[in-house]
Amino acid sequence: MTYAPPATRRRSTGWLAVVLVVLLLAAAAVAVDRWFVTETERRVATELEPSIGARPDVSIGGFPFLTQYAAGELDDVRITADTVTYTDLTLTDVTFDAAGVPTDLTQPVGQVRVDAVVPADTLTAALQNAEGVPDGVTIVTQDGAVVASVSVLGLPIEATLAPRPDGRAIAVDVEEVTIGGAVVSVVDLPAFVADALTGLRVELDQLPEGLELTTCEVTDDGVRLVAEGTDVVLPTG
Repeated sequence: MTYAPPATRRRSTGWLAVVLVVLLLAAAAVAVDRWFVTETERRVATELEPSIGARPDVSIGGFPFLTQYAAGELDDVRITADTVTYTDLTLTDVTFDAAGVPTDLTQPVGQVRVDAVVPADTLTAALQNAEGVPDGVTIVTQDGAVVASVSVLGLPIEATLAPRPDGRAIAVDVEEVTIGGAVVSVVDLPAFVADALTGLRVELDQLPEGLELTTCEVTDDGVRLVAEGTDVVLPTG
């Protein structure tokens, strides 16, 4: 059995107490930091709800939070929502990822990526209201494609359309045209039909300044969009 002098035992006990105090302070600091994160996430969700028509989920990454906040910029923010309605644009399955988010949102956000779906009915309405599209043209999404239909002199005409990103708009190209079941060239269509099916664009002026589309992909639910940008100016009103 090893004998420890009383002074040695006191020194050991003293160091143990210091370590315990440091650990307790560190745990308290982490708890306080996480509380501020949770509270900030809740407040952001509450503030966004009236402007987007739904309560989103907000997640703020990076640690510690308080030092980021004190520096005036958050490293990583993710906002998700099942449905977002902004002015006359409805989006579903929305994910908003941002880095370099200033705590003063009147300043531009460093990097932003938005992934969302434009529902089929929203896309249809937008295309039918596009400039130059005559009455009688119906547009639907089916089997992973956008299909425009019209009847000319009793003959059914269908055009398979392919959306693509074009800056801050969805451009739509004609992939295939069928008349009465036969595939024909666009140049052989009646002029007003050809004009109605070419050069179609859906302007997305609702996108925050600095964002541009990078991906358009037709899905069963509509068209999935990805928009990305740097120094993005978020609406604050």
